[in-house]
Amino acid sequence: TIIDSGNNSYLLLYCETYCIKYGINEQKVLDTVLYSKEDSSLDIVGVVSNYRPVVVKSSIYFVENIGGGIIHYNNGLFRKIDNSYAHRLQFGSSLFVYNNLIHQYGGYGFFSNRDFITYYDTTLKSWELINPLKNKEMPIGTSANFSMIKGDYFYVFNGYYIDKQDRKKNN
Repeated sequence: TIIDSGNNSYLLLYCETYCIKYGINEQKVLDTVLYSKEDSSLDIVGVVSNYRPVVVKSSIYFVENIGGGIIHYNNGLFRKIDNSYAHRLQFGSSLFVYNNLIHQYGGYGFFSNRDFITYYDTTLKSWELINPLKNKEMPIGTSANFSMIKGDYFYVFNGYYIDKQDRKKNN
């Protein structure tokens, strides 16, 4: 995870039992934090390998690769903060932050690709659907795409989609 907070940029490297904070400007290790054993219900190796990191207002979160779970990382402690479950419907979704909220677009699950955006509602502690604009054209659902945010626009490039006439064919 790369964090850029003004003049201080650093890289966080998550290992099996500790996290390394590497200063990009300083070109050296700034800190090593051992993971806390306070929450023994979490498999830290599983979190580091099965979740994707995302930064919101300098706070680090991990979002489950298959959709669902969110874990907050702070001072060596991983805490599950959501009421979600591993629904397995968003493999390969685009993960992004907009208006300080975590969002996901697309993803694959149960023989189809998602064609909508969900966001993590911090009050409800679960994922909620964003209603699309009332346009005649709707994007096709994709997974394993490339995406970016620029201003108020979300761009999606490439990715896989399912042919609705031949669901066994993956394009």
